[in-house]
Amino acid sequence: MRHPRGGGDTRATVRETTASCPGDVVTVLARRHRAGAEAVLLAALGEALTVTGPDGPVLVDLEHHGRAEELGPDIDLVRTVGCLTVLAPVPASGTPGPEVPAAAAALARARDAVAAPPGRGLGWDLLRYPADGTPRVTGPGAEVALNWLGRTTRPAGTAGGGWELAPEQDAVRVGPAPDVRVGHSLVVDVLVRDTAEGPVLETTFGHPTGVLDARTVDRVAARWVEVLTTWVGRR
Repeated sequence: MRHPRGGGDTRATVRETTASCPGDVVTVLARRHRAGAEAVLLAALGEALTVTGPDGPVLVDLEHHGRAEELGPDIDLVRTVGCLTVLAPVPASGTPGPEVPAAAAALARARDAVAAPPGRGLGWDLLRYPADGTPRVTGPGAEVALNWLGRTTRPAGTAGGGWELAPEQDAVRVGPAPDVRVGHSLVVDVLVRDTAEGPVLETTFGHPTGVLDARTVDRVAARWVEVLTTWVGRR
């Protein structure tokens, strides 16, 4: 994979493919291996990316909400709403081959990788994009982005003073303009969506078609599902 740099690698060229598997796979694996959800997903992604034939670990921008009050006693986010998005690069690796490797070693590697950035990576962008314009960190950056969005639930109503999604929410789409250049070869967004049949782990793989071809990304998506379902014992 190459890092997108050409002027033609824009949002308008992004193709998305979606893969689904049982909604409890992340919580089951996290509990079984004493790992966080991000470590479970990073481990699975590292294994899935082996189908692209990387020369070694792939650098992944791990995105999270940034609401890390546990980092200090003086951090109080009670008056804030929404995400304080944080990106920090971590390595993802796997074991090439047709067989799905054991989960324990893969999750141990991913758990260490997630824990490595100081302060959960909150200072990374300050080093790469400081106010004075002189980056403390150089290089092309990560080729892949991974974003764990958690669980989304559609409330049945507002009884008891609860929240309800606005009826017009399906008509509102907020995102980058079509001519904005993409920053990653592959963007992986993961969430658990509640459906009438039960929760589903839904993963969207987005890629600019000038960087990765559809067949390669579809193979990554298929391997992702195979790895997670095998690890959890559903295959």
